[in-house]
Amino acid sequence: MKRIILIVILCIYSFLSSASEPKKISENKKRNWSISVFIAGSNSDVQDNMEKAIIDAGFNDKPISLFLPSSSFPAKYDRGVSWKFSIKRRLKKSFYFGISSSKTYHGEIYGYDKDAKRLDIESSSYCISAMLIYNLNNFLDIGIGPAWLSNELWKTSEDNSDETDSFKENKIGFTAGISAKLPLYTRFFFEFNFQLRKVGKMEVGPFYGAEPQDEPSFEKQKINFDHTLTGLGLGIHF
Repeated sequence: MKRIILIVILCIYSFLSSASEPKKISENKKRNWSISVFIAGSNSDVQDNMEKAIIDAGFNDKPISLFLPSSSFPAKYDRGVSWKFSIKRRLKKSFYFGISSSKTYHGEIYGYDKDAKRLDIESSSYCISAMLIYNLNNFLDIGIGPAWLSNELWKTSEDNSDETDSFKENKIGFTAGISAKLPLYTRFFFEFNFQLRKVGKMEVGPFYGAEPQDEPSFEKQKINFDHTLTGLGLGIHF
């Protein structure tokens, strides 16, 4: 008797599974569009390049002060919140076309020279990319495509005024990424995204002191703006 009940339960489960799964898949296929919004973090060569450049310029000294932490200089820390917005459209079967817009903050780095003068530099990238995306089992997206990036690097003034020295350059690069979505076959979902941006080097500098007659305290440099963006977000199919 127990064996018969078990067989009946398995048959019912098999029938329900076979009936519901195609429904889920067909419903998902009708939703050819999706939108996702991410909060993200960045890992880049910008900070490492700037650290070397600041050390070469002599801004790796620490002034004698009771108010400064005991950490070594130059010091680096995160600044700003990186974000990303993407929209995708199904083309055919497992292929999608996607467009994304994002703002990446590379953080801030600062140091002091032997005369206790401070050099404080921040940087960011704004990116618009288009990608051809392959979807695997409705769970994993793998994409690659061209990207337009506006890279900016600026020196904040020592007196915290609005006047800054800044350098900005628009460049064409490419991007590759991978993302995973859960749960499957639902209108709303969570999405984890990792994206690599290759954009090359940007020429920045020189930076001068506060007075017009000051000599450059930081000579012209080439900084590599290649970076990655890792984000966690929410999305919707429609």
